[in-house]
Amino acid sequence: MEHASTYLAELIYDDNQVNELYNEFTKFIELNEIGNCLSRTASRRYESVKDYFIDVYRTFITTTIEELGRRFNEHQKLAMSIANLIPFYIVNTEFSNVSSLFQHYKDDLQTDNPNIHKAEFDTWKYYVLQMKENERPSIIVETLKIMQPVKSFYPNIYILLQIYALIPVSVAGAERSFSVLKLIKTKLRNRTGDERLSDLAVINIHKNIAEELNISCFNSYFLFL
Repeated sequence: MEHASTYLAELIYDDNQVNELYNEFTKFIELNEIGNCLSRTASRRYESVKDYFIDVYRTFITTTIEELGRRFNEHQKLAMSIANLIPFYIVNTEFSNVSSLFQHYKDDLQTDNPNIHKAEFDTWKYYVLQMKENERPSIIVETLKIMQPVKSFYPNIYILLQIYALIPVSVAGAERSFSVLKLIKTKLRNRTGDERLSDLAVINIHKNIAEELNISCFNSYFLFL
């Protein structure tokens, strides 16, 4: 994210980039026979269309940088580092790499005692090292599954992993979920209830699983209800 912000910041005053984009812009409007003039309001602020174009260009980049900063703030970056507790990654992680996590989320944990945190980390890492390398989960869902039988031994780590599971790591993934809801709850389905809407969304998002379901079994089941 930092590299992206730096790159965008450099583009703001890159005259060559601006000129190249403006030339493409003029070619496009000429090809499509679009008028190239300022509105009466804009002409009071800008001397030419190019000045207006440059202002829009710089505003767009500045806004993008601000949005990146908002989405990937320090708290979110810290939360993302919880991934180091996932079995696949913890084998190469030391407690010093994640100690700040326990401190930051101490109000959510069962204890704020750093000695207990370290002991729990060490025993969890040892537990993972006993697994075969190809059996160590690399994703949060599988990690939470294997922790179910032993979560009472690692309560604080389990809580941290639950927090990680709730973070929209992929913002696009969260946005896709909202896009699905827009497709489902149309004007014709405006009175769809929350439960039905949620069920339809799950079916749509996991359509590959839904397609494999044997619907005839469900039909037989409801006939006997």
